[in-house]
Amino acid sequence: MGMKEKFNEMMEAYQQTLDLPGSVTTIAAELKKAVNEEIRKINSDPLYSDEGKALERQKVRDNFGKQFIDVAKKLRDDYDKSVIKAKTSAEILLNQDPPKPDDITLKTFQRELNALKMDVLLSTDQEKAAQAIREFADKQSDPYLAKQLAGEFAGLASTVIASSGGNPSVKLKLRDTLGTINSKALTPEQKKAQEIAGYMKDALGRDLFRSQSLELNTIEQAVGQKYAQYANKPYLFPASSGED
Repeated sequence: MGMKEKFNEMMEAYQQTLDLPGSVTTIAAELKKAVNEEIRKINSDPLYSDEGKALERQKVRDNFGKQFIDVAKKLRDDYDKSVIKAKTSAEILLNQDPPKPDDITLKTFQRELNALKMDVLLSTDQEKAAQAIREFADKQSDPYLAKQLAGEFAGLASTVIASSGGNPSVKLKLRDTLGTINSKALTPEQKKAQEIAGYMKDALGRDLFRSQSLELNTIEQAVGQKYAQYANKPYLFPASSGED
């Protein structure tokens, strides 16, 4: 799969991680509406005694409570799968090499890089050597070439640092230059992938129903705490809990 296809796959999964948490409002509202409709029928039925109505209302809550747990399980699965897919796609994108430029551009880059290496090696002024590396980095606009430069950076930097006696000013300049190179080494798609990988880092298993939220309170009012407490961890709901 090419970079464009993988990017689209990542964005689709990422969008799901945004849309699914937003669906909890609809889930809660529809649950409340369904439960209230059934309870209204029970309350207006003259054939039930007060005790009978109470028993029927609890049956309704248990029935819809179990349905809610099933919905919450699917929501949990869909969300976590989307997180994994978005994160995996982002990592694959970040591990891909940017497209190569043409052969002439590659050879020009290599020639200029070799000249830079020699200048740095023979330089007697390490501040100027660090600046030369910076200027060469600033010239790069092609992600592939920037990535090649990133691969050579340790050798260039170690030469300058060793000759400067570990001068902190030189180190700082080199660190800033490396940040520039690493940024330039990413395509726009990879920059977005890096951003999404950061978002997804702690997303797996994240609560979809926020504590003390209107949605969670609505669910509790509709079917009771027995079911609402498992909204974010529906797989922990005891199998026999809704049977009584």
